[in-house]
Amino acid sequence: MAVIVSIMLPGKLWAKEDAPRAIAAKVNGHVITQNQVAMLLTPRLAELLERFPDRGTEFEKLLAEARKNLLQELIDRRMLIDQFNKPEVQITPVVLEAEMQREIRDNYHGNSDEFREALKMNRITLEGFRSLIRDRLIEKELRKRQKK
Repeated sequence: MAVIVSIMLPGKLWAKEDAPRAIAAKVNGHVITQNQVAMLLTPRLAELLERFPDRGTEFEKLLAEARKNLLQELIDRRMLIDQFNKPEVQITPVVLEAEMQREIRDNYHGNSDEFREALKMNRITLEGFRSLIRDRLIEKELRKRQKK
């Protein structure tokens, strides 16, 4: 299977005016948006803002590195999932909901209002976030099966 990856790297983390249609990468026709990257980057951004309240060059360097690593992770995940046209991995709604609740607990201190604000700030829907989590769970299961 041929893998086609194109990456669009903006000068900034994300531009608010471009956010709804900004594309971070395309993998075999699947789009990874800036919004998806930003949503998953939110906990790391908060951590960096706490460490570097005045921001500065070190903050920018670490943020760019975190964004690059996260984008690569999303690309790798998409490529792994695409290796299997229809993965036999089924993620039950209960497992998906439990993982989402863990994300909220771990990354937003269990505060669903803070989580909803992050969704709003990153212009991503709850279903879009659910899809990101579902892909992560599928990737974990596929990697586990590859090792066996």
